[in-house]
Amino acid sequence: MRSRSQKRGDFLGWFGERYVAQWLEPLKADGWKIIHDVPGKAGAKKFNIDHVAVGPGGVFAVETKARRKGHARPGFEDHVVFFDGRELEWPWGRDDHGLEQAERNGVWLAEWIKTETGERVHVSPILALPGWKVKKQIGRDARLSKVVNPKCLPDDLGPLKGVLSDEQVARIAAKLRALCRDVEE
Repeated sequence: MRSRSQKRGDFLGWFGERYVAQWLEPLKADGWKIIHDVPGKAGAKKFNIDHVAVGPGGVFAVETKARRKGHARPGFEDHVVFFDGRELEWPWGRDDHGLEQAERNGVWLAEWIKTETGERVHVSPILALPGWKVKKQIGRDARLSKVVNPKCLPDDLGPLKGVLSDEQVARIAAKLRALCRDVEE
């Protein structure tokens, strides 16, 4: 039986993913296809990609990490996280939680698209942090992942153009939708 704390954590994760989905929705008006909960498998390990955005500006694998605000250290605001290109600086400390997962998902998705469509496309990993103001201090030795508050997604992705044709978008999205339909319980 799951503890109350585990249930609260599960609900926070579920709510965070729904919140990010809400902010991806406006991209559809600009020709983007949004696919949620894309299943993946690397060896024997199964996983899912929270959201995939495929559009004129490319392919983006979006990982959501909803985290509760805690007690801030002196000099830190309780709602701000800093991203230096390598790690996240939370009000309570540093970690890289979610960054490697987002990057692994992007690498897996790029390989899967190549296998399914024969096309090499770059997949950009995004770590979305609902409820957090993200301040970036990117250095030269930065990771592949971009870190954002989900409210920024329409403005960040919407204007992007010229990476994929309408036909490529349709082909990749169709393969992703078929993958989601073929999930066995």
